[in-house]
Amino acid sequence: MPEYISYTEALLRVEARLKVASPEKALIEAIARRRIDSGYPNRTIGDDFFDPDNHPLRWMSKIDREQLVIVESASLSAWIESVLNPPDEPEIVARTAPSKAGRKPEYDWDEYERVFRQRVEQIGLPDPQNEKGWRTQTDVKMFLLDLAAKDKAFPSDTTAKERAKEFILRAGGN
Repeated sequence: MPEYISYTEALLRVEARLKVASPEKALIEAIARRRIDSGYPNRTIGDDFFDPDNHPLRWMSKIDREQLVIVESASLSAWIESVLNPPDEPEIVARTAPSKAGRKPEYDWDEYERVFRQRVEQIGLPDPQNEKGWRTQTDVKMFLLDLAAKDKAFPSDTTAKERAKEFILRAGGN
């Protein structure tokens, strides 16, 4: 039987292992993208019952997350390891802006677009006839969020969606 921990305990583990600017944002994104198994105890069946439907964490208050959400311990550990030791895939190298003035870019969108275009060259633009995971703009958004996570960066869902649309249009898609 899987071991479940509280949201608060999961957040403490993420803070201890990952050195990211926003551990809570990283945890929420990983749960929302189903990289980590989570849910909430169904009080009518007993506190140890797990409902596999994920709660909409992005809109829950911090108090609700702490009180209602449970996280599957093994999937949390596996996700942390995958962030710390990503599988061998095209390496994403952070580039610095030529100017030394101003804030450093938070995300390397130029590099993410380069990797996106490599994928387009390999299997084409997203299309309903393509393999699962490369059919829609949402699939491209998820691809971009995964690329950013390898850099320990976690852009918002909306930002990734906007960039996915831009990248598809610039690559010749609709």
